[in-house]
Amino acid sequence: MQLKQILSTGLVAAPLLAVADSTSSAHNFNCGSGSPPPKVIAGLNNLRTAEGATLSSSSRRSDESLSYASSLSIPLHLHAVTKVGSPMDPDVLHSQYLVIQDAYAQYGIHFVLEGMTRYEDDDLSFFNSTRFYGIGDNDDRMWYLANTRKGGYDTLNIWFYDDMEDGMNGVCTFPHDDDLESSLWRDGCHVLAGTMPGGDRENYNVGYTAVHEAGHWLGLLHPWGEEVGTCGGEGDLVDDTPAQSEPAFNCPVKPDSCPDHPGYDNAWNFMDYADDTCDGEQFFTHGQMIRMHNSYNTYRVGK
Repeated sequence: MQLKQILSTGLVAAPLLAVADSTSSAHNFNCGSGSPPPKVIAGLNNLRTAEGATLSSSSRRSDESLSYASSLSIPLHLHAVTKVGSPMDPDVLHSQYLVIQDAYAQYGIHFVLEGMTRYEDDDLSFFNSTRFYGIGDNDDRMWYLANTRKGGYDTLNIWFYDDMEDGMNGVCTFPHDDDLESSLWRDGCHVLAGTMPGGDRENYNVGYTAVHEAGHWLGLLHPWGEEVGTCGGEGDLVDDTPAQSEPAFNCPVKPDSCPDHPGYDNAWNFMDYADDTCDGEQFFTHGQMIRMHNSYNTYRVGK
């Protein structure tokens, strides 16, 4: 098998991937980054403790003054694998990059597009996370990822596919300090191409799925945390996201799945499941911004 790179621009252990969410089988969105492995949760709890101490010592400062003085600059590579004879227009990849950059820039996180690749292969254009991340990985897919993934653990790679398993829009790995260099090829996000700007994934074709999955890569969980259906757990381990027991779908108005807790569900948060096409701007909370900065600097830089 020979790698045929149709387009290239710019510089040429077990994965920390969650088990798939089963909460949205009746809906149009399913993120495979559900409940992370225990070592990821332990790492996020360590960050939470450190963040709590920092915020406590800064309690008399305004929220705006807690913003990061220095921003992150994160290398980004985008890859498209499509059926033979159906190469993706490079303008689509670049449009997706602009959505990612615009979403994160206001939080002091700047993704720098260093390269794009397009590849045609009927088999590889379909992504099944269960088969891929289980025992007996497909040798061709392993070869493809190893030959297209660029940069180190501090570099985000996103692969876009013509098709994914039923109901799935994307899946991504989480950061941790003991990921092995030998499994670096597994690190990154895998996203349905139909969710890109102008795609055919109804209600999810603005490009926010890639933003959502990149949030996992930077250490964010879903707002409802590890378990669906409970308001008494630890949630997403970020202190300023209101308690939430289940995903928000469609375009809800002030949903409140935990009425005995303050605040409404995080429906408009990039890490929830509400439609991309709803009126209103999606966002990250201040605490999520802090978590992404700390997670990247602690677990990804210098690896």
